[in-house]
Amino acid sequence: MTPNDNGVAPSDSRGEVRSESGESRRSRRLGVYLLVVVGLVSLLVLVTPRFVPVLFNCIYGNRIADAYAAMQAADLLHHFMARHKRWPRNWSELRETQDYLGGHATFSLDELQERVSINFDISQEEFREIGRSHGDGKRDFIRLRSGRSTDHWNEGIADGIRIVVNAATPTNSPANAKGHESN
Repeated sequence: MTPNDNGVAPSDSRGEVRSESGESRRSRRLGVYLLVVVGLVSLLVLVTPRFVPVLFNCIYGNRIADAYAAMQAADLLHHFMARHKRWPRNWSELRETQDYLGGHATFSLDELQERVSINFDISQEEFREIGRSHGDGKRDFIRLRSGRSTDHWNEGIADGIRIVVNAATPTNSPANAKGHESN
């Protein structure tokens, strides 16, 4: 600012000193904007490490937990079928298998029941029939109570049934063929 003829800077009616040019106002505004931006960036840097995991868990947490629950249910069924050569009748029969898996289980059996529904209404004949099939037809062996898809796990369970049934069925090797006598 330049002083007026009296050597005093110009002032408004309230006695406050006015700026002479718009450039100084713009530079002050720019300084304020810059300060606000730096403040927001600093705030984000401080808050982000705490906020991102919480946000991630809110968005994806249940999906991840559901995936682990479906995987654990399929794993329980595979182990049960491998040991007993049949389909389980209820959750109680799976408790022994859960205990067998021990520390590998993400969920307790009670927690698993809250997330997963297993179709226990598969008869031994259906079990063998599924085992002899070639993957045609879609079956719901397990369902997530959240409604998310379990198609991948159901296909794997069907494959497991086929392995169990085919392992229990004698093969048509020359030694087992009709009319062949062993020495």
